[in-house]
Amino acid sequence: MEVCFMKKNFMVILLILCAIGLMAEGSKEATAEKKPVLELTLADTGSGPNSPLTISGTAWKNEIERLSGGEIKVNYFTQSQLGGERDLMEGIQAGTIDLYLGSTGVAATFIPEMNVFNLPFLFLNREHCEEVEFGPLGKEIVSFIDKYPGFKGLAIGGAGWRYPMNKVRPVKKPDDFKGLKWRTMEVPMHLDTYRAFGASPIPVAFTELYMALKLGTVDGQENAPSITYPMGFHEVCKYYTTLPVLLNGDIYVMNKTKWDGLSEKHKDIIMKSAQVAARALNQAFQDEDEKALQAMIEETGLQVYRIPGEELPPFIEATKSVWDKYLPQFPQRLREIALEIRDLGKKYQ
Repeated sequence: MEVCFMKKNFMVILLILCAIGLMAEGSKEATAEKKPVLELTLADTGSGPNSPLTISGTAWKNEIERLSGGEIKVNYFTQSQLGGERDLMEGIQAGTIDLYLGSTGVAATFIPEMNVFNLPFLFLNREHCEEVEFGPLGKEIVSFIDKYPGFKGLAIGGAGWRYPMNKVRPVKKPDDFKGLKWRTMEVPMHLDTYRAFGASPIPVAFTELYMALKLGTVDGQENAPSITYPMGFHEVCKYYTTLPVLLNGDIYVMNKTKWDGLSEKHKDIIMKSAQVAARALNQAFQDEDEKALQAMIEETGLQVYRIPGEELPPFIEATKSVWDKYLPQFPQRLREIALEIRDLGKKYQ
């Protein structure tokens, strides 16, 4: 009896050990199945957690990983961790970075067709932007990116504007710009836009802009509220106008060689997730710009003039010379696209 009992116990223990072994093997297999089959590097120059770029980049990473069911892991570097916008565009070309989102302004030095976004009053509000960005015209603009070595275009986004702000007087009509010294980006179309208003554009490094405003080296600057607020410009300026002069547009791109090596399934995931990220960018601009405006009003009594659509035509007319100068320099199809976008905007005036 004792021998039988011991044999039975031995068999039970053996079965338990076998079961444990099988469970361990199954666990290893499950872990192996969850291991990403592809890792991608995503980079941008977002300024922090509340930056529209960082919000969009986070949404892009999360959506890629969600749609792929863990097959793709995205290593996300924001806040210029891998360099400035030019560095990141060069990194995409070289293949040291896989995914990038950043301004159309810098992108235009690599992809000249992106200069279309530097035309004044090209887009008048978020609805106008999204009608283009997520429609046939936007798809066509994105396709231009593919012409240039190293780049695969995925999406365009951006529904935030470089609103004019100054320390002298409210801007409610074009003449209110006259005689004011205005800091703008050193982009020819931006400079000529403010000259057309009658202002004197003066180049100032962004890092030196606060002191330039405080000392009167310049009277005004133009940036989105979500950028203006953390820089403290409302401490030295009194007036802000929600005038949609120039758009803060952004592109979503991938390294072409990396793209070519993807499966069709993964290509579809990258493309769809870029659209989600672009919409997140637009929503972030709306949310964060409004929060920034309210904070500046509460902190310093900043006077904000929310210009209605019916008051835009005089400003648009004032900058007609910029269109007349630069539009003929565009390739024919890009000229046609710019005019189509402008015509779409008439219903928003």
